[in-house]
Amino acid sequence: MNLSELKKMVDELHSRSASPEEVRVGIVIDVVGSVGGTPIINIKRIAKGFDWDNNKLMIYPEQGLRKTDADELAKLRKEAADLGWSVYESINLKREVRRQSDRIQKLNKAIESVRGLINQSEGVAGLHLNGDIATWEELQRGGRFEEWLIDFNEAE
Repeated sequence: MNLSELKKMVDELHSRSASPEEVRVGIVIDVVGSVGGTPIINIKRIAKGFDWDNNKLMIYPEQGLRKTDADELAKLRKEAADLGWSVYESINLKREVRRQSDRIQKLNKAIESVRGLINQSEGVAGLHLNGDIATWEELQRGGRFEEWLIDFNEAE
């Protein structure tokens, strides 16, 4: 594009704009993973080049820009996608940790409740099917029937 072509385009856009002073002028940039409106960098100033840059209209952005080759851009896009997946995994892991933490609290309350029941009673009636009470000592670690509550004792 040359200066005459640029002027013609700017004049055309200016004439069709209801509020030209509100139209932002910027340089379109490629932002990996961006969503929404087209990202731009505002223009700080323009100047005519001189010496080796004679016959050039120089546009200076507010922020520094640099050229990125296709391989570097592909690498950046992959890193952004991987990072996005990592964030997704992190969110899911945090959610699962909270869920498991809640479950552990409920299980601890259940263990406390069973321990309270054991402390307030003699055993389990009807377990032996002969009318005898199966005492808690028999049913816990070290008792004749420890297999009934060994997991409970280990959980404590």
